[in-house]
Amino acid sequence: MTVRPQSKIQNPKSKIRNWFATAWDIVWREWLDFLWRLLAALARNNGRRRGRRRVFRLRLPVTVSVETEERIRRLMDLQEALGDWDAFSELGSRTREWDSNFEIRPEETISLARRILELDLPFLDLGGVLPEGAAGERVEVIERLMPTIVEEMTPILCPEVTTVESRWHHGELSYRPADAIADLYRLPLHERALPPALLVELLMKGELYVPGRGHKPEVEFVPREVPLRKTKMVPTPVLCPLPQANSSEPKRIVYFLVDTSQSMRGPLAVLSAAIVRAVILANLGRPRVYFARTFGAETDPAADQPPRTARSTQERVELADWIMGESFGGTNTRLMHAVEVALRDIRRAEQDMDAEEIQSAEIILISDGRSSLLPYVQEDIRTAGVQLHVVALGTHRNPDLEAVAATYSSIPDAQNLQSAFAPRPAPVGSLLPSGAAAPRPTSPAPSG
Repeated sequence: MTVRPQSKIQNPKSKIRNWFATAWDIVWREWLDFLWRLLAALARNNGRRRGRRRVFRLRLPVTVSVETEERIRRLMDLQEALGDWDAFSELGSRTREWDSNFEIRPEETISLARRILELDLPFLDLGGVLPEGAAGERVEVIERLMPTIVEEMTPILCPEVTTVESRWHHGELSYRPADAIADLYRLPLHERALPPALLVELLMKGELYVPGRGHKPEVEFVPREVPLRKTKMVPTPVLCPLPQANSSEPKRIVYFLVDTSQSMRGPLAVLSAAIVRAVILANLGRPRVYFARTFGAETDPAADQPPRTARSTQERVELADWIMGESFGGTNTRLMHAVEVALRDIRRAEQDMDAEEIQSAEIILISDGRSSLLPYVQEDIRTAGVQLHVVALGTHRNPDLEAVAATYSSIPDAQNLQSAFAPRPAPVGSLLPSGAAAPRPTSPAPSG
């Protein structure tokens, strides 16, 4: 039987079908992989999409879980114990422009601090706060100077006027008989009230006596101690609950770089200080080494000086206090210079510390973003191996920072703190007691 050899020429239709099947299999697998990663990211971020650039609005309320609400409450209790509400209010009044009417009251700063903790900023991790009394909870006591009203016995000089009547009453004067009409005006009041005829008769008889001619009223200052109420800075213990530190968590450098130029005055200054305070308090007890510099025309501390460093809980709280004490009056914004100085500080710190001790570093840059970065600075950021987290306050969008930032958080309504957290005005007369008259509207001034 003769076997016919098979032809090596394939059917073109079969080749096309095989190609389509292979292509469909690749596309289907890639699509399933993308869908799975998308669902995992959404589940990890509570249904919110997380990308390099995210926009946060202070006016929009955010729903948080019960666990996150408990953590926020604990952090806000700590901020209240530290006196942050009055400090934020004072910072806003001190740094506002001379022609600005910006004012944020202490009760409004409470809402601002809560909103920052609710925003889920990419560099702000609220985890690690244990419920009160839970196993593994640690508490550290720090001393903090808090304004307190005290009563002190204070010596003051009280003026006392020594008159003719007072010295006559105490027998401190020598007297002589009156011998002239002018002496009648030096008599005590009860004798001056006598009838004129009787006065002249007594004068002629020499029965009227007056003090010596050299006496004059004198003013003397007598020291006395009186209780006065004073406001003094008194060391006050503050309990700082620390999260359960994970021993396997590597130590990390967190570098705050805060813009303190004039464009950051008023509401942006308050928001910058509140963000720094929130990051520090949320990470209490965790292995962190904090560095901080502010920048305007120059950096503070100066570029030839080391940055402010904080390791212990006391030092971390004082670092945030230092940011609150800044004047935010820089005449210029030298962003590139500040970034280069921060990268140099991190390189020096990594050389001085053990490589196994410090495994990562990140820079939290808070600015309104009104400055550019040249390409060589952008390349330096990329090659440094440092995560750059940018917080852009205001509506200005900086593409140079966005191109090199690990995360870019924009808060476009940062300038509207006063209207974002001010209570809504109640209708006139709604809060008045029954029977009380509402205030009259102001009548327009009459035209001349």
